[in-house]
Amino acid sequence: AMLLRAVSLNHEFLETIVDINVVPIPTSLALSDGANLITVFFGDYVHILVVYNDTFHKTIITGANVTYTLGSLSGTLIQEANGTYSGTVDVSGLPSQSIYLRLTAHKAGYATGLDSVVVTILPIPTETSVDTPTQSGYFGDNLTYLFTYYDTQHAQYISGATVHAAWEGGTATVTDLLNGSYLVQLDLTLTTPGLYDLIVTFSLSNYTSRTLTAYVELYATPAQILGPTSLSFPINDTISVEYIVVNQLDNSSITDVIGVAYSPQLGEQELILSDGVYTLFLGDGLPFGTYTFDIAFTTAKYVMSPIHLEVQVREIRTALLLPNTTIITQPNVAESIQITYFDLDHQTGISGANITIEYSQSNITFLEDLTLDEDGVYTLFFQALVGRTFQVTITFEKDDYVTAFVVLTIKSDISAEQQFQQTLTLGGGSALILIAFLLVAYVRVWSVPKQLRELTRMIRALAKGRVPKPADAPTRQSLAMDIVNEEISPLKLSKDETEVAPEPIITTVPEVNELLEELAAITGLGEEEIEAFRADLARMKPSERPGFLKEVINQEKARRADALARPSERRAAVEDMTLDQLPDELEDLKQRLLKKGMAPEEIEVIIEESKSLSKADLEALLDSLGIDLE
Repeated sequence: AMLLRAVSLNHEFLETIVDINVVPIPTSLALSDGANLITVFFGDYVHILVVYNDTFHKTIITGANVTYTLGSLSGTLIQEANGTYSGTVDVSGLPSQSIYLRLTAHKAGYATGLDSVVVTILPIPTETSVDTPTQSGYFGDNLTYLFTYYDTQHAQYISGATVHAAWEGGTATVTDLLNGSYLVQLDLTLTTPGLYDLIVTFSLSNYTSRTLTAYVELYATPAQILGPTSLSFPINDTISVEYIVVNQLDNSSITDVIGVAYSPQLGEQELILSDGVYTLFLGDGLPFGTYTFDIAFTTAKYVMSPIHLEVQVREIRTALLLPNTTIITQPNVAESIQITYFDLDHQTGISGANITIEYSQSNITFLEDLTLDEDGVYTLFFQALVGRTFQVTITFEKDDYVTAFVVLTIKSDISAEQQFQQTLTLGGGSALILIAFLLVAYVRVWSVPKQLRELTRMIRALAKGRVPKPADAPTRQSLAMDIVNEEISPLKLSKDETEVAPEPIITTVPEVNELLEELAAITGLGEEEIEAFRADLARMKPSERPGFLKEVINQEKARRADALARPSERRAAVEDMTLDQLPDELEDLKQRLLKKGMAPEEIEVIIEESKSLSKADLEALLDSLGIDLE
């Protein structure tokens, strides 16, 4: 502001204020070519050339400070000879994108110049290739493709890219060979033959992404029919035969095909699929005979050979079950045996069988009227007329069942009275032998005293040059325990081994050196006096030295104890006094407890209880309670 004043004689003075506004000179800042868009590839340089103009005087401003900011990059431009400002920016540190280049110019007296330019950083152009575009194989095979990723801007291969390879069978495995080549491996996991696309995508920051399609040709999968080729079934049984179809490449079960059985006797029949199993169902009405089938599965996905089947309808297998094939009996006594006519195919007994008996000798009778049939368990009765061994063949047969037979041995032996007499004779002989053995053992062993037997055994061992084993004898501890328990038994008391010492007297003989060290500690003797004392001891017998030293030590201890007892009698008398006789001590205790912050009522209780204690007892009590009055 400026103040103007007018003054004249005989006139009033006048004044006014004039505001003066000083503004910066207007300016403009722009690229020299006037562009507002710069395009550059990633990794290249951005060249900046700007003009800072004085728009009021229509001149170029020199000597200004011109700066730039591009993302995270910033710097100062250099003034050229013609008054323009230039600079070069390395954009390799910035990803491919579109960002603003902000320019700022400063100079005193001039308006700040600002300008923004869009800088587009383009990804580097690329291309891809594959060595073998189409490869083929079977299910489970591994195919390998070699792809390359190439930088066309700088004419070099690109490594470190992110590669994703996928096809209908899943995701492939990619290996970076670090030279611009990428190995793509995939397992043929599909079972349907055909031509499939393998789509491979390459991407890397600041590089152009590329997608390339290769091809996978999958051949028909070999398969195999697994199941029986020959079977036999009992008559009237329900006949069913199971098959599974297996993928020969991975042993997996195949269930997406239709199976058919062709038979010259029974015609064509479709297999029934359930839970991965194909079943040929023939029912239960086939008569005896052999039937043939060709089992086949028609499909374009798999390659497999048909299988031939023969089914035999036969009689039911049987067996005879009995506990023993030998019967022990006596003449004119009826003996029974149980035989089970068993159906092996159905694990059950067979009732209603026809039984035929054949004898190898006479004088034996089959009691047919007594025969019992309980669910296939037959009870047969035989009677031997004389004492002899008989061979009997028993045959069981029934329609649709296999005939079975068994040979029995029937031994007709002596009577029961004779058997008892023979047993008595054998038992008596055995008893006599046992009595004789016990008699010899008594004469040779048990009649000889035990200690004498022990001595005889030890003498025999010494005669053979061996060290005899020690005889069993009670220990000193057990003898002492028996004596003690015998003495105290009237008192109804007893002692065990833990209360009776194993040794009668336990003594400890101290070492001379230890006694000398103890004597030196008591008397304060020096090294030279101890050595002189040791020389005097050397003239004594070894057995006398410890006793002599112990006597000297005891006398020295007694002398010192007597010397110490005289001046402490007065002190001991004071220490034995209770606190109720020492009011000063009670008052001191009370003050200390107050300093500890204890409540007055608690202090009174402690003072009252302490009156019957000596000072030493009180200190011990406070230490046990963890109270420190110091």
